[in-house]
Amino acid sequence: MVYITIDNMFGGEGKLPPKITTKEYTAIELRIIRRLIDSLLAEYEKAWKPVHEIKFDFLRQETSFQFARITDNEEMVLHCSFVVTINGRKGNVDLCIPFWVLEPIKSLLFSQMQAFQPDEDTSWGDNLRTEVQSAQVQLVAVLAKKEGTLGEVLSFNVGDLLPIELQDPISVMVDGLPMIKGAYGVRNGRYAVKISEIEHPIEFSNRPVERGVMSPSFRKRTEAAAASDNFLLD
Repeated sequence: MVYITIDNMFGGEGKLPPKITTKEYTAIELRIIRRLIDSLLAEYEKAWKPVHEIKFDFLRQETSFQFARITDNEEMVLHCSFVVTINGRKGNVDLCIPFWVLEPIKSLLFSQMQAFQPDEDTSWGDNLRTEVQSAQVQLVAVLAKKEGTLGEVLSFNVGDLLPIELQDPISVMVDGLPMIKGAYGVRNGRYAVKISEIEHPIEFSNRPVERGVMSPSFRKRTEAAAASDNFLLD
């Protein structure tokens, strides 16, 4: 930031990259730096005036960051980073204020935050709700599951029958998440699932899964469905 400012003030075109050195600044450079700092702090005081009137005083300046210690290593600071553009070239200004400096006006700052309540944008929420409701999802009704070893899978042949245990109620996955429980059956000549429960996926997963439990009515429905389509259940 210092190099860009001095380069532009003395007619530089900004073609050369900034030189990062630890040399001592000349008297002219120090004067320009001081004028730049005074201008920045004056604008910062104006920004704070609606909240609390503050005043900065110049104490000293350091060429190396390691000597510019304003707090202990364990203390927290308020860090504000600004980007200043001069003739198309950007320079960074970092302002650090110890938290203990803001301690006397902490209650005032918190009261300003509590008083600020942004207006709720109902139109945005309505539009989002409409778009979400029209989103396409995939529903998969899991009739049965079976676990096996890799060796068993490799030994399968065409025509083999897999013994399975039907689930009642059936879990319906919505885009891979379990949300619905229902009963399997047939309606108007097509397989169907009658919804009995709808729950949040987390609550759904926490419930114990009933395996191998088949009510008489469920068995009757599945046998009728199997007979109508000529497929086997073993």
